Amino acid sequence: MNFIKHYLFRLLGAAILLTAASPCVHAQTAAADTTDQKLREERQVAWNIFRLVGAISNHFLDFKGDSIGTDNGIAGYKVKGLLNMHADNDFIMVKANGTAYYVAIITGDELRLKLYFLAFNYGIDEYATDNKIPLVAKPDPEMSTNEKDVYALMLNNTKVGSLTREKNNMRERLIIGYVK
Repeated sequence: MNFIKHYLFRLLGAAILLTAASPCVHAQTAAADTTDQKLREERQVAWNIFRLVGAISNHFLDFKGDSIGTDNGIAGYKVKGLLNMHADNDFIMVKANGTAYYVAIITGDELRLKLYFLAFNYGIDEYATDNKIPLVAKPDPEMSTNEKDVYALMLNNTKVGSLTREKNNMRERLIIGYVK
């Protein structure tokens, strides 16, 4: 009988220790899950940017949704077919001469701003390398100022996109198209 009490006491002690340690295990798992989720989101945004660069040649036809209006000869369209861009606003604009651009505005949330920065500057490298396409992002010192940092997306020597980070406004603007 003494043996059973001793065994039961140890079993109860082990159960208490496991229960006390479980929040720590959950916290570690939650942090890993959050990191994995952020990495998946970054890769999705990078994949979308990569696909948008490929769509420049057909004026974003596959991504052009319903018309949202025309102003000064520029037609605006909703975006379709891009998953999880996490932008506050995004649209496709087509100038009167037919030149088309994808534009996304991201504001306020530091995590989303970092998401776009990482996807634009580092995430697309994976897809460009896998597909043997010379697509690279780099700082654009000519366009950068004290108020904003600008990064250019280059396909060979042609600028096909830009990411502008406004330093004081917690705002970024992504443009994909033949940027001058």
